[in-house]
Amino acid sequence: MNTLSVKLKFRPSSVDGKEGVLYYRLILHRVVRQHATKYTIFPNEWDERQETIVLMNQDNPRHDSLRIICHRVHWEMTLLSNIANRLNDSQMVFNIEEVLTRFEEINKQQSFFNYMQNRIVRLKSFNKIGTYEKYLSAYRSFSDFRHNEDIRFHEITA
Repeated sequence: MNTLSVKLKFRPSSVDGKEGVLYYRLILHRVVRQHATKYTIFPNEWDERQETIVLMNQDNPRHDSLRIICHRVHWEMTLLSNIANRLNDSQMVFNIEEVLTRFEEINKQQSFFNYMQNRIVRLKSFNKIGTYEKYLSAYRSFSDFRHNEDIRFHEITA
């Protein structure tokens, strides 16, 4: 049985006062890989002993951002474990690279921006110009609103 270990780690920036990057440390069959996330936090927002993000109080302007990062990291770590479990269940011989490849494919598919871009291309190819322009405008507005930070479908709420 292949057991994948996934831990969240933090690499501080070499520049004082700048955010460092969160990354996953994956271990499978004594092979260790590091996989960088797109999430960055400040050193005071990381608890080294517990290997977790420190949520500031709700008055702190970073509270909501850190809460979102925590949610995303939890979802991604669960996804990595689920991928390994599915590969185990299929009795397929696999390595960390296979897990990471599937992880990236799923992450890309679950993206709202990716969905919108694909939909826009399809509308244009079917010559639905009016709808194409409306989708493109909505996509650009939402992208600007999100500061080009993509969002996954499961993160969208009413």
